[in-house]
Amino acid sequence: MPDCSESGRHDLNRAVRQILLLQSVAAAIVLMAFVAYFALRESENVATGLIAAGYGSMLALIGTMISARSAQRSGDFAATGSNMAMVPIFSGLVLKLVVMGGGIGLGLALLGLDAIPLLVAFAVVKMSSMFSILVQPIVKS
Repeated sequence: MPDCSESGRHDLNRAVRQILLLQSVAAAIVLMAFVAYFALRESENVATGLIAAGYGSMLALIGTMISARSAQRSGDFAATGSNMAMVPIFSGLVLKLVVMGGGIGLGLALLGLDAIPLLVAFAVVKMSSMFSILVQPIVKS
């Protein structure tokens, strides 16, 4: 069985799992913060705020999965010696833009979710991956 440091694919899979775990923890913290916020305000729309925050967190996690899939596909192309290794990265970025933008638009316009919890949860969960990279860099020198 190959060690994690021997194969780039295993390093990528480990890094993706680590980032998804950190983002899941960040999503849980954001949801608890919104529960506390709505409890302190004694607001009647606790459920709608939590649904919006959960939706924004879910979109952020889906975006990470799309990026990971693109990176893995790019690595597969590069391993075969193809000069098309960047195509999966660019197509993944376009897909991510469509899914994230469309998902936020769908949540705000069609589902009528609250904008502040949705966008705050999305931003916090996405930014939590930066914390993971700062604490333990994915690429080791």
